Amino acid sequence: MNNQDFNQIHLNIQINIQNYSHSMASGFNNDIKQEANRFVDAIKPEISELITKLKSRAIACYDIEDFLSTKRDNINLNFLTDSGMDNDYIADIKNDILRLIASAVMNSFLESLFRNQKTISNADTNLFLN
Repeated sequence: MNNQDFNQIHLNIQINIQNYSHSMASGFNNDIKQEANRFVDAIKPEISELITKLKSRAIACYDIEDFLSTKRDNINLNFLTDSGMDNDYIADIKNDILRLIASAVMNSFLESLFRNQKTISNADTNLFLN
């Protein structure tokens, strides 16, 4: 995996985090985003290694799921616990953060499979597909 690929994935993760909000934690959305970004920065080298292995087909999708699952406890949302938020909601938020990361990694991988394909962009070409 080259540096440009990783930067694109990291940018997608940051965009996903920036667009994230949780209705039960509306007063804490900025704090959640800040913690999510801190978490991503902490596991950045491991994500890079996983992406390289995924692209070389040395690992499968479930390996990424397993990796992210083992990192769930590294997401520090103690400020939500201190505010009295239910643990189930906190677990949902942690899973949302992990899903945002997994989505960016997997989408990047899937897009890399067919990079040389030209997209169909005009209406005349679409007529042949119907």
